[in-house]
Amino acid sequence: MKKEIIRKEFLKLRIRQYSYSKCKTQLKELYGFIVSICTLKRWQKIKVFENPGFLSIICVANNSLGVPSYF
Repeated sequence: MKKEIIRKEFLKLRIRQYSYSKCKTQLKELYGFIVSICTLKRWQKIKVFENPGFLSIICVANNSLGVPSYF
């Protein structure tokens, strides 16, 4: 599976407030993709810098899920 698809799935999990370790185990179970937590943190940092509006997307997603926003 392509890394871009794995990265999108990781970001979806992070929006749902999954921890890095839970994301790591989910990616391994669902897609057979072994990744380190450092890589996951780098992916999230890259996504925020690529798209400054990404933080507002997280806030909207959190509020629609009934989860309080931390931003």
